[in-house]
Amino acid sequence: MFGLVLLLGLAGCNLTVGKLQLSATDTAMDSGTDEQDTGTGIVWPDAGLGGSHSFFVIGDTRSDQVVFETNLRSMYAVDPGARACFNVGDITAAGKVAEWDAHHLALSTVAPDDSVPFDVGGIVRQSRFRTDVSEWGDYIRYFGVVGNHDVIDGDWYENWNDYLPGQSGLGRNSKSDGIYFAQVLGSALFVVLDSQHTSEEQTEWLRNTLAGAGSHGIVWKLVFFHHPVYPCNSKFPFHAGLAWVEIFEEYGVDIVFNGHSHTYERTCPMIGGVCAAGGVTYINSSGGGAMTRAVIPDKQGTVSFGDRTDEYDCAQILEGYKGYWYHFCHFSYDNCALSMSCFAHNSAFVSKVPIPFDTTSWGQLTRSSRSPIASK
Repeated sequence: MFGLVLLLGLAGCNLTVGKLQLSATDTAMDSGTDEQDTGTGIVWPDAGLGGSHSFFVIGDTRSDQVVFETNLRSMYAVDPGARACFNVGDITAAGKVAEWDAHHLALSTVAPDDSVPFDVGGIVRQSRFRTDVSEWGDYIRYFGVVGNHDVIDGDWYENWNDYLPGQSGLGRNSKSDGIYFAQVLGSALFVVLDSQHTSEEQTEWLRNTLAGAGSHGIVWKLVFFHHPVYPCNSKFPFHAGLAWVEIFEEYGVDIVFNGHSHTYERTCPMIGGVCAAGGVTYINSSGGGAMTRAVIPDKQGTVSFGDRTDEYDCAQILEGYKGYWYHFCHFSYDNCALSMSCFAHNSAFVSKVPIPFDTTSWGQLTRSSRSPIASK
């Protein structure tokens, strides 16, 4: 066991683990076999200004279950007390039952918990990584983000909800209009979007959700979706995402997490495609199991949507990157500091001991000072 929980203290910050804040969600009934609409709003709890919490980010786990299991074992060793794990998409190769079953078998194999057996996909599972719960608790709550590979199979939507039943009643859950929702834990707002099914409705929901955060004591605004807007790799920019970027910049989102590229990339805080104090940091963490790819650190790109065009230069915006390595990232936060450490397995996968390779922190309560304060 590594027994490692990475916490960074700033002056005046108390990072001792405190009582969990439970999030409240809409609970409308299922409206049909191919759509569950529990409302586009969120019932806000009182944001917890005391205590610290932690979570993991991993992505593109679809191809190699051995790699995925090794990443999971390392994650659990790094922080068995984490409260969430966000998979930023392409959880499966095609959204088939057999792929989901292999995925869930890995979850239950690496961190079994005999005290909490539950039924997912018609099979009883036992795991600290819980896909069946809709509230925070003494387990690692596992969230899925829709990726392009996850929707290939004709029954992908039914399989998605069968194997991720804990999030099927959160926010908007529609085969045609998207799967997106928000949750609150302590002082952080987690917003999950669906870049595979974009719509004006989802964009307006995003705006309303972020606009409501300020009056509820939210400090950290964190957003997750699959396709990167500013990729520094072989993938094309997610042009439709610029509509969301404008909202991120307007309402002070701290970090946007993406996948799709099979690389690791972390940008400077950005506004308009260039580094800017108080901007949005973009982190691509997509080394969960699919074939890894190269980062192109000198790539220049253009993203256009509607009246907006952003030009970006990866040589200027990249503050951390790693290609061809499987990896995951760990985050800890309280009401005035958020810290990150990412762990990689070497490209030949000879060593199954994770190697920390990028550590960064954000701090202070005011939006203007939330650029990274420590980086190496």
